[in-house]
Parts: sequence; C-alpha cells; structure tokens
Amino acid sequence: MRKVVGKVYQNPNGGKIIATGGSIGAYGSAGIGGGRGGAGGTITINNGIVDATGGPYAAGIGGGDNGSSSSSPNTSGTIVINGGRVKATGSSGGTGIGSGYNNTTSGGSVTINGGEVTARVVDGHGAGIGSGSGSTAGTAVTINGGTVNATGGGNQYGSGAGIGSGSSGAGCTVVISGGNVTATGGSGSKGAGAGIGEGTDSKSSGSFSTGQSGDAFIIANGGISDKTGKTIILYSPARTGPHWIGSTKKPRRSAVWD
Repeated sequence: MRKVVGKVYQNPNGGKIIATGGSIGAYGSAGIGGGRGGAGGTITINNGIVDATGGPYAAGIGGGDNGSSSSSPNTSGTIVINGGRVKATGSSGGTGIGSGYNNTTSGGSVTINGGEVTARVVDGHGAGIGSGSGSTAGTAVTINGGTVNATGGGNQYGSGAGIGSGSSGAGCTVVISGGNVTATGGSGSKGAGAGIGEGTDSKSSGSFSTGQSGDAFIIANGGISDKTGKTIILYSPARTGPHWIGSTKKPRRSAVWD
C-alpha cells in the first residue's frame, strides 16, 4: 500500500492507492487530478483499490478548486474507470468525481465502464459525480457498467445532485446504459438535490437518457429532474420493448428500473 499526497503512485500489478489532495490556505487540489485553478487531465483506472480525497473545494478525482476535469482550460479531457474498487470523496463545493468548485472552463467527462465506484461529498454542496458548485460548464457523465453509488453533498449553501450538477452549477449530460446505479441527492437548508439531474439553484438544465443497447438497474433517491419538460423513456432488453415512465415536467421523486 502507498499513501500519496499531491501525486499518484501507479502500481502495474494493481494494489491499493490512497491519494489526498493538498491545500494552500483555504483552497485545495484534487486527490487525483488538478491543483487549484488547474485542469484534471486524463485519468484512467483499470483495476486495484483507489481511495482519493480532495482538498478544500476540490474533487476526489478530477479538478481542483476553480479547476475543471478537463485536460486543458479549453479542451475536455476524460476520467475513465474500467474496473477496480474506487472511492472518491469531494470537499466543500467540489465533486466526488468530476470538476472542482467554481469551474468556468470545460466540465470534461466521466465514463464508468465497470468496477465498484463510490463517489460522495462531505461537508459541502457539490454533486457526487458531475459538476462542482458554482460551475458554468457541465460535465458529461456516461455509465456503461459496474456498481455505482453516488451521493451529493448538502449544507447551508445548497445541495448537489447524486449524479449531475452541484448547487448553483451548470447542468450535466447524463447517460446510463448499463450497470447498477444508485444516485442520492444531497440535503441542506435550501432543499434537496435531485438523485439524477440538478442541484439547488442550478444555472442551467441538464439531460438524462438511457441507451437501448444496455441493461441498467437505476435507483434515483431524490428523483430524476429535467426542467426542459421533456419525456424520459427507459429501455431494457429484458422487457418487451421500450417502456414510458412519464413526463418530467415535474421532477420525479423516485425511479427504479431493471
């Protein structure tokens, strides 16, 4: 086992990594990813055990405070998780996995293809997976497989979605086509964030969809929000064709599908 602060040790044979973001005063860097004001770069996790905790206002995996999950200020990078056991904890307005607080550039992308992934925010108001609080650029989140548990943060400043945007953040594009996904919105004094969708006082609407070629089991504690009033259709090959679950003109408080 290696414990790292401010850098990442890569073991080609798997093993365990503990990464903790540092801080300068009240501002922090991601556990794995960017420093304050920096981009998160391209991050790929194939196996092993990873436990990443962000510094103040930073993501566990992704962007630091005032930083995105992109590879450069104007070009989106990627966070890809193909396997392993991954735990990512964001702080304050940062996300568990995604962008840091107040990201004003590209939100980047998060793709989960497999593994056991737990993403959460402690003592904050960012999303479990997605964009940080106050962000003006949303993150593209795609889940194709694995077991994913995402929990947004909530406090006196607002609440983040389980998967989607943090409080006062930009909406995200969320596509779930496989895996077992549980998304729980945070709860604070300004209300609760959606399980999948927007946090409180969101700057813009995001979108949610599922693919026809996948087979996902989804639990959204706090509902699936979509302020555009569009209709969400969930597909499952195990069923006889697509099944309509209703209009999203009003956020759904719960949704379970297999």
